[in-house]
Amino acid sequence: SVLKDLPKNFDYNVTGTPVVDYGIQKSVKQLIFIFPPALFFLMWLIYFLRLGDVRSAMLPPLFAALAAGFTYGIAAIIGVKLDILTSTAGLFVIVVSSSYGLHVIDRYLLFRSKQGHSGALMHAIKDEAPSLFLSALTTAVGFLTFLFSSMKAMKELGLLVSLGVGFSFAFSLVVIPAIISLIDLKTHHKRMTIKFKLGSKTGIGISIAMLFLLVISPFFIKNLEVNSDQFGFFKKSSDLVRSAEVSKKYFGWVVPFYIELQKDGNFTAKDAAIIENILDDLHSIKNVRGTSSIMDIVDNFNIPLPITMIFSRTERGQEFLNEFVEGKNLRIMVKTPITDAVGAITLKTSIEDVMNKYPQYTYTVNSPLLNFAALNMNTSKNQIMTILMASGAIFILLLIVFRNLRYTLIAIVPIVGTTIMNFAYMAIFGLNLDVGTSIVSGVLMGLIIDYSIHLMLRYRTIKREKDETTAIQKAMDDIGPVIVASGLSLAAGFSALFFTSMKIYSDLALLLVFGVATGVVMTLFTVPMLLRLNEMIKARLSAKKSSKQRSKKQAVAKPVNAEKRI
Repeated sequence: SVLKDLPKNFDYNVTGTPVVDYGIQKSVKQLIFIFPPALFFLMWLIYFLRLGDVRSAMLPPLFAALAAGFTYGIAAIIGVKLDILTSTAGLFVIVVSSSYGLHVIDRYLLFRSKQGHSGALMHAIKDEAPSLFLSALTTAVGFLTFLFSSMKAMKELGLLVSLGVGFSFAFSLVVIPAIISLIDLKTHHKRMTIKFKLGSKTGIGISIAMLFLLVISPFFIKNLEVNSDQFGFFKKSSDLVRSAEVSKKYFGWVVPFYIELQKDGNFTAKDAAIIENILDDLHSIKNVRGTSSIMDIVDNFNIPLPITMIFSRTERGQEFLNEFVEGKNLRIMVKTPITDAVGAITLKTSIEDVMNKYPQYTYTVNSPLLNFAALNMNTSKNQIMTILMASGAIFILLLIVFRNLRYTLIAIVPIVGTTIMNFAYMAIFGLNLDVGTSIVSGVLMGLIIDYSIHLMLRYRTIKREKDETTAIQKAMDDIGPVIVASGLSLAAGFSALFFTSMKIYSDLALLLVFGVATGVVMTLFTVPMLLRLNEMIKARLSAKKSSKQRSKKQAVAKPVNAEKRI
């Protein structure tokens, strides 16, 4: 309100940590209240293309959004504050779990074209319940591994998304079927259908291409940098980043460092000369653009340090000197253009090296940047831990369900490949592994395992009921179009984040869109090819076993025949 009263020809820029916090809060509100409606419309449109019915397409995103609302309600009850990470919980719940309702309705519409209303509904629930339960369980477990992170926000995000997935699973198997039992949904328009042929040249080519990308991905991943920047959360075109750049250009710094200087007893005239030496040493540090301290007043007004310290204890003195003096302690402000975590740690180390040369003083180094640096130091550790925990938990659950090591290994191929490629995409697009991008791997694992589970379980069901030679192709025909529709809806939903003012969310969108596309491709092309290879290996082993058994029988029969001739 003060700046608005300036003349029109006056230009101004506002920067600093409070301004960053305000920008984050504004973007968080947009993410909660503005983007869900846009996300709902995009998902409804894609589901309509697949299901061919307006009402049918509305149910999955509607109840996923309701699950997200329940999740935010739980967050309010247990006192979780919405920040830059936890604010994405509702978005992830909608995008991750809306496919549950899609699978139920898609299966119902398929059976409804061949049988009655009630029979089709019961058949759809019976068919989809095991797949949905396993998908929801593995997804929730994947997000719950965030609880092992040292970051509070990541723990809360994992808990909230897991709760939301649970709500959405319940709605998909209870509420949506209840609505279908009252309203006989039918397809009124042509359904989007995509055929994938097993062993086609396209499929083989795509599988080889994915394998090649996985092989060369380490050459990109080795260049990935672990770093974060609070101004890097915003797009370069934003007012906040422009203001920071203006501050750097004309003043040489944006966010300061503070050195709290302490000693036994009072600061004397002798200390003044030593503090001047400290300031000279600080000025010699790389990326230090200057300092501000009580010595500026001492030198400019020629007032001895002890007298200035006595004045600082008066009411008038506290008003003027509270920036540099607190009680008996002195505060030195170090000006620097650095805003990233790695640079902040380097600068802190350099400052400590200088201060350690003056053992007569005790000191502490503080800066808002060091809070981001502390998060950054744990990012890689948290990333490795969550990936290993999620992969291990998903592997054990799939092994229990499939009771077959080969099927389990085939099922996790898409999430392993997608996770590896996610880090390669970061390096290719020049993104850092930071607080925001570190959650992408966990999210992708929860998304992609859903596709793999549905395809694998459908394959096993058909294999038990029909000819084994056509089981893979039939499973691809049944599940492929649903996976494509779900993948398109996810990509469209995450693409909405490109229009936010925060770069951290647009970076998330970029990685998630490419990650989902990779997961869909690997599920629809690589998994069937591996299943076919598994069948061929089993057939060869079975043929060898049969050949050995025949040889043994012939070997036993020869002596008997010889004895008869004798």
